[in-house]
Amino acid sequence: FFFFVGDWCFAMATSRGDPTLVRWSRGNPKRFALCGHHVKLMEFSDAKSDREQYEVEGGPPCHVVSTFSSEPAEGGPILDCGFSYDPNLADIFACAFPSGRVLILNGSRSTATVATEFTSRQKRACHCVSWNPKDFNLLAGAYDKSRGDSSLMVWNVEYGKVVSRAAGGETRPKAWNQIISELAGDSVWSVAWNPEASSQLFYASSKNIRAFDVRTSDKRQVAAVQAHSKNVQSILFNPFTTHEFASYAEDNEVRLWDVRKLVAPTVVIPFGTRIRQIAWSTARKNVLGVLPTIGGVVHAYNVDEYE
Repeated sequence: FFFFVGDWCFAMATSRGDPTLVRWSRGNPKRFALCGHHVKLMEFSDAKSDREQYEVEGGPPCHVVSTFSSEPAEGGPILDCGFSYDPNLADIFACAFPSGRVLILNGSRSTATVATEFTSRQKRACHCVSWNPKDFNLLAGAYDKSRGDSSLMVWNVEYGKVVSRAAGGETRPKAWNQIISELAGDSVWSVAWNPEASSQLFYASSKNIRAFDVRTSDKRQVAAVQAHSKNVQSILFNPFTTHEFASYAEDNEVRLWDVRKLVAPTVVIPFGTRIRQIAWSTARKNVLGVLPTIGGVVHAYNVDEYE
């Protein structure tokens, strides 16, 4: 495999089924998780170490800080991974599996431990996980459709319980006991919290992007738009312009949206080929990277030039 590090987090899988995801730690800029069938928490260091070193083109060597091996029953490689926003829990991260399990891992030791886990009633893939940027204990998950279970869930990691489930009753913590959506069978491909209004949860289902306020008891929808002509694959908020997010879909287009007026995209980028992943630069304002499914070239776009 190879991975691209710097402003973006990308990884490509080889024919051996090597790692498919790279995710940066939010609390430690030198650490990142390399995810495939297993997880390696890595760290860049200029100093020599007695641990096994890995060379990275264009950067200093890195070494393994912590590892975690998944079980065959998980059904395949990790589909998504994300680190907590809590500054006191820099090595806590969530992993989503094809089996539907979501594991909260603690990578502070050489062998990562499972801090807690969440499962769905029906075995189906969890495509995406998203930590709340302000209410650090809240974690959202996006699932394949199921007739007997929800496709969108929010958990309270502190309690290890379901905070909100789109269908069916659960024992929930008092402060977060609302049903946030009505998704009777629709698959959810991506989910993201609004950085400017942390109780608003955006999610992609079919061609649409919708948002709910998870605090309200009336399941109040705060935004909805038919975003693409085919299934939306990802939603990603801009770390610099936080009222803006990017989406991409099976129609091979990247679109930018303003949450303050979610009627039409502010920018449309026709990519022309299947997209594997998008990522905002964390160092350069309003620069978006796009990785195609085939080929190892990251395409960088200054979105200000499209406005």
